[in-house]
Order: sequence, then structure tokens, then C-alpha cells
Amino acid sequence: MTPRRPLCCVLCDEPCHDVKQINPETGAILRAGPAFPGTQEVRLALLSGAYATMTLCAGCEFTPERIPHAWRRCHLAAMERVRGDEQKRAEVLRQFRDVPLGVLTVRPSPLGKGAGQGVLG
Repeated sequence: MTPRRPLCCVLCDEPCHDVKQINPETGAILRAGPAFPGTQEVRLALLSGAYATMTLCAGCEFTPERIPHAWRRCHLAAMERVRGDEQKRAEVLRQFRDVPLGVLTVRPSPLGKGAGQGVLG
């Protein structure tokens, strides 16, 4: 299983947002542009009472059976981002112990209207 790619579908890695700015040294995405047509935001209820949000392309359908696969891909991507930083790694491990219970909402991506307003760290 591969980690998911930033600004891409959690299930198939199809790009879901335009990329407005990239760090020339690291290649990291610094600023997201508008969502592509049909991109959806899936909000999952977590056991702790919190929620997690995932991005889905127009071509994929998010079913309850796909939640564990999507959750694991997000976990792998988060672990990849904090490689070498033990303090951040411990935080990611803590966050991903929270278990998704089901889908709360599926809606069009909110970045669709606010082009260029998404800033990534």
C-alpha cells in the first residue's frame, strides 16, 4: 500500500486541486488552488468525537468498506511527512489511534470557490 499524495483523491491519487505554489527546493506544495470539478470532501466521525476530512475525486465513490483503506493511506502519508522527527511521529501515532466510525457528510470541496486560499505547511 502506498501513502496518499497531497491534494489528491484518498482512494486513487487522482489530482483534486490545482497547485498554485511549490517549494522549489523540496518540491513540497505550499499553496493549493481551486478544487477540480466534482471534487468532494468526505468528513468521517471518529471514536473520540472528533472528525477527519478526506478528499475524493469525481470518479471515486466513498463507501463504508473503503474507510479502513483510506484511513491507512492517510496514516502512511502522515508518517512519511514526519520521518526523522520522533516528537511529531509520536503525535501522528496518537492521532491515528482514533478510529473512524463512519461517514458524517459528503459535500463539494470548499476550496472550489476560494481559489488560492488553501495554505499548506
